[in-house]
Amino acid sequence: MADAIRTILVFRAGGLGDLLVAGPAMAALRRTFPNAELTIAARTTYAELLVETLQPVRLVEIGSSLFSSLFLADADLPSDGALVKFLRGFDLVVSWMGGGEEHPAGRGRQGGRGRGSSKPRFAHAYG
Repeated sequence: MADAIRTILVFRAGGLGDLLVAGPAMAALRRTFPNAELTIAARTTYAELLVETLQPVRLVEIGSSLFSSLFLADADLPSDGALVKFLRGFDLVVSWMGGGEEHPAGRGRQGGRGRGSSKPRFAHAYG
């Protein structure tokens, strides 16, 4: 399975403490998938603290307009929207945003690439 996961996106909204608590889990992702391209969507000013540990890693600002629909109540993601296109670029998406399948980021994202699906695997971590 590790070979099938080439791109990983980690969502971690919240403050500095929230991000640091998630650091060991992100390090475990890096160890489990050492050749995968790891992208972290978080407050980049905080996430920069993890860059040295997780290298190579790409940071994306979670406060950007790309992710704005994730923070709106009752938001629907258009199937041709920029966020959906962005998410389809990942084999695995891990979210610490909560909300499960009811959350816009998780809605309809179960499945897996390489098994006849163009959707990324989507895992939620709570805490």
